[in-house]
Amino acid sequence: MAFALRNFHRSVFCARIGYALRHLSHVAPADQGDSSSIAALRVEICGKIPSFPVGSERQCDDIIRIFRGHGFTDNVIQNAIIRAPRMIELSTQLNELLSMWRGIFRNEPVFLRAIGDYPELLYLKPSAVQSRQEQLFGIFPRGDIVKLMHMCPRVLVEEWEEVLSKINYLMFSMGVKQGDILRSEVLSYSLLDIKMRHLFLLRCGVYKTPKPKDLQNKNPPLRAIFDTTTSDFVKLSGLTEEEFDIFRKMVPIYDNDDDELDDELD
Repeated sequence: MAFALRNFHRSVFCARIGYALRHLSHVAPADQGDSSSIAALRVEICGKIPSFPVGSERQCDDIIRIFRGHGFTDNVIQNAIIRAPRMIELSTQLNELLSMWRGIFRNEPVFLRAIGDYPELLYLKPSAVQSRQEQLFGIFPRGDIVKLMHMCPRVLVEEWEEVLSKINYLMFSMGVKQGDILRSEVLSYSLLDIKMRHLFLLRCGVYKTPKPKDLQNKNPPLRAIFDTTTSDFVKLSGLTEEEFDIFRKMVPIYDNDDDELDDELD
């Protein structure tokens, strides 16, 4: 039965990719943008990548055309190539890769934001995406994985040990429920940043670790702690951003002391 289910989900995943490649790979690189504006953008990009491969100008131009054809702005294109310069090697595959991800996310704004924020998604093979989904299935309900990918695409590109460490910290140190994780962008933060905000609120008395018998949780919701600016987050504590900055500089020093950290969480 388990084997049949794995095959079923694998076939569904492959069907989604197949759908994307058949019906969404429609962008013609040569039709997107005039040559002068593309060349100007390429020169700007090359100037910010010291190791830009010599002789790759044409591939870079093709990538710019393809990105434009998929609805990305020039600012996003520039940042994406600078952050993930190896995509120059993927110029002949980029159209299909973008179409594949559009089919996986099945939500245009989410697709554009995810690729813009995490262009390294384009390095992943379909088998790697499927493997990460299977790992997430071991923690979250299968029907919620797409929601999780929408909220935090980072879970697809980050090392699994890091993702798991963050989930364990949220659930066992902060007492957060799975559903709350799925409704927040908290997994887009590093583990250190998660600890930092949590411990800051603990020290301020704003956050209290829930007990198993507690019927009500009066802590601020995860979205108020993480899906917000530093300024709005600090307002939860009643302190100032300057005080939070001082705290952040101290955290890496004492956070290495497991005994002290355990005392904080008791």
